[in-house]
Amino acid sequence: MTSRKLTLTCHVLDPDDP
Repeated sequence: MTSRKLTLTCHVLDPDDP
């Protein structure tokens, strides 16, 4: 899993960023 994929996944699972 790439860093970008990880970031996207985290953003989808836990969208804490606006």
